[in-house]
Amino acid sequence: MITQRISKTQAAFFVAALLIFIALLTGIKMNANWVHTFDQTIINLIRQFSPSKTAFFKAYTVFFNTLPIMIVVVVGVAVLFMYKFYRIGFFFLLIPLVGSIINVGIKDMIDRARPQTNQLLHYGGYSFPSGHSAIATLVFGSIILLVQRLPIPRYVKWLLIAILLFAILLVGISRIYIGVHYPSDVLAGFCLGFIVITIGQFVFKIKKT
Repeated sequence: MITQRISKTQAAFFVAALLIFIALLTGIKMNANWVHTFDQTIINLIRQFSPSKTAFFKAYTVFFNTLPIMIVVVVGVAVLFMYKFYRIGFFFLLIPLVGSIINVGIKDMIDRARPQTNQLLHYGGYSFPSGHSAIATLVFGSIILLVQRLPIPRYVKWLLIAILLFAILLVGISRIYIGVHYPSDVLAGFCLGFIVITIGQFVFKIKKT
């Protein structure tokens, strides 16, 4: 049964993420005013520049470029294989890969241009959904599943999970701050990552504990 691998809470979040993603995709394709209002409201909150914030977000967002993330995944898979956690290792390898492929396919389908105002770093390609936000959700989300299985005190697990969730959120904020994504791109990236990782958790039979 699905509930053996995915909790009712996660199933509810999965449905919510799917509905939000569909709403954003439809709104962007229809050039809906509510999407523009949402984007501009969040942009005005986040893009308050200072030298220290600019330096931090530039460095932070670059860490989630393809090469650094590939290194994290390869090292993680190597460690999991070394300890003979083969199924979890393949999960950690394949889920980010599959998610990235899906992300690129949706980008090409939606064909949304990136913001053109005051970009602090240059990135090519299309804007929707945010690949950095999706990959951060996929990689750190996979690590969260591993943390949930560790034989450590519950409060330590929750502390680690909170740190990982905050790290994911910061990726989305960094993409908006440096001006290469709209907030709707970032939210869609988070949703897509969660959708893929939940399906992957079910397929690979990865239980939370």
